[in-house]
Amino acid sequence: MIKYETPYVSNVWGLFIHMLMRRLNVILVLLLLFVVSSCQRQTEHQFVYTFKNTKEATVENVHKVIAVVTTRLDAYGVKALVESYQGDKISVKGYSNELDQERFNKVIVNRGKLEFWETYEAEPFLHYIFDIDEEFEKEDSTSQKSIQDKFVATGYPGGAILGYFKTNDTLGLLKILNANKSKLPQKRRLVKFLYGMPEGERGIPIYTIKGNREDKAALTEAEITEARLGYNYVNSPIVTVQMNKDGASRWERMTGKASREGRQIAIVVNNVVQTAPGVNGGPIKGGRTEISGEYTVDSAREFAAVISSKERIPKLELSKYEKVALK
Repeated sequence: MIKYETPYVSNVWGLFIHMLMRRLNVILVLLLLFVVSSCQRQTEHQFVYTFKNTKEATVENVHKVIAVVTTRLDAYGVKALVESYQGDKISVKGYSNELDQERFNKVIVNRGKLEFWETYEAEPFLHYIFDIDEEFEKEDSTSQKSIQDKFVATGYPGGAILGYFKTNDTLGLLKILNANKSKLPQKRRLVKFLYGMPEGERGIPIYTIKGNREDKAALTEAEITEARLGYNYVNSPIVTVQMNKDGASRWERMTGKASREGRQIAIVVNNVVQTAPGVNGGPIKGGRTEISGEYTVDSAREFAAVISSKERIPKLELSKYEKVALK
């Protein structure tokens, strides 16, 4: 069989392929230049922090904060360098072109104080409210309303919420409640009044926490071995935590007691109650639990990063911020 060549068609296809390869080479070179350029232009975010209480700015605390913040930022997933600055300050350099400065700052300044407390039934404390109305009026001389008048809503029967109040009333009320506990029956004087997360139009709840003479929570961040962003059964963001062996044992006893007595357990972060769930199914074994609240995906991820360090730190204040484009 004789095979006939078609040189014209062959040359056209060859020319087309040649031109295509040239275009691909140009695109690849441009893409490589873009990647290299992006890497070279990475942004450095420089933060400097001072200790809010200058007496806490010791060498030991500076080193501790450096270690804790480094652990947090590793868990948060941002490349950063944390070091001492002028001996009594902390310098944090974050490297990212798309760094959310506000959220990054929150991961650093959060004290990381996590506590699990038993609660009282709130209803018996309402009589206490009536007894100290006069003291509240002296403290809040600008208002003609008594404490009873300041209730936005009452708590639910059998629960640990004393009531719901407006934001601008809450701190003053807490101050009066905690300063006048001597008016309570002896067996209830160790109560701790703490406010919780805002709940829309109902305002801010005030909880009745079962304290003790040592003012020591049954469980703290020290017992946490792992913290992660998770989702509950309605797909809302939560923080899932795993406790160590000792923490798991204490959690089992604590939840068993709450289940038997029909009480709640308050999960408190930096002295604010995040949530106070009831325990209905008996003791929780294994040390794994969920912390819920008014979390977004970002805020839950932040808090998980903070708790991952298993350490609380002194209060810090941002004193300087600067953004630098690196070459």
